[in-house]
Amino acid sequence: MKKITFLALLVLGSVSSWAQTTVFEQNAINASGTITGYANLGTPVGIYSADDFILSGSTDIHSITVYGVQIDDNAETLLTGFSLYIYADSSGSPSGNPSVPGSGLLEIVNLSPSSTAFTLDHPGTSLYNFTVDIVEAQGTALTLSTGIYWLVVAPHGDLDASVAPLTAYWEWLFSNDINLSDAKIIDPADFYGFGLTSWFPISLIPGGNTNGKALAFTITGDNNAAVAGIDPLKQVSLFPNPVSDKLQIQVPPSIELKSVAVYDLMGKQYQFNQSIDKVLDFSRMATGVYILEIETNMGNLTKKLIKN
Repeated sequence: MKKITFLALLVLGSVSSWAQTTVFEQNAINASGTITGYANLGTPVGIYSADDFILSGSTDIHSITVYGVQIDDNAETLLTGFSLYIYADSSGSPSGNPSVPGSGLLEIVNLSPSSTAFTLDHPGTSLYNFTVDIVEAQGTALTLSTGIYWLVVAPHGDLDASVAPLTAYWEWLFSNDINLSDAKIIDPADFYGFGLTSWFPISLIPGGNTNGKALAFTITGDNNAAVAGIDPLKQVSLFPNPVSDKLQIQVPPSIELKSVAVYDLMGKQYQFNQSIDKVLDFSRMATGVYILEIETNMGNLTKKLIKN
């Protein structure tokens, strides 16, 4: 019964004074979400979900907001704390998890709901969004260099996970803004008995939500290159380069990507299904050198790409 409930509910789904801009965002689908959290009663247990994000330059992260739903509409009465983690990328998964203290680049653990670094927003029935002000929580922004990182959040609640699954007080909402690797889930102690003791794609859980490939969150901060007055077009980059599979076109927040044309060295143009903005699938392309002509709201540029 415990296992059935877990899968069924998996399918259902304060701002600091620093100047801030959105450095990464995935918008919410107000329909379904995934389990993520920590139950305090009975046998303490944590089940965690994660999604990745990419930074196009050295960035000071000031705050992170995650978007979720709680069907009983009483999350504030159950919430006892909130944890937020950021991990490096390890071959398309987080390089650590909350059950291994010290494995994260940032670990804000069991932040009190009454903390000035924490905000609970209740914008509508069953909707609950949580914001952690990193500057307020640790006294300074988190500075990360160009690259891919993973976000994990975990509301803590007065629940017994053997009686009421963690989704009883909050689910992290899915997003259609799919970037990079698929969202993952982990049950480090195998509490639910599915063998998910390593990070596993949410969309591939048997009986789960096949659309759960991305989660909804917003990261605010400052792109250090933009603050220093560097030409934003010079910050546009291709990652990874050389590429074997998916190519991410990294752009600073001020850049809007309008179109991308791909050519080989003979001038032949290749058509891509660019349904996911800023991501191109090169997995079936022949090895060699390609030229990308990129059109943006601030001008055009050309980039060379190597396909392995």
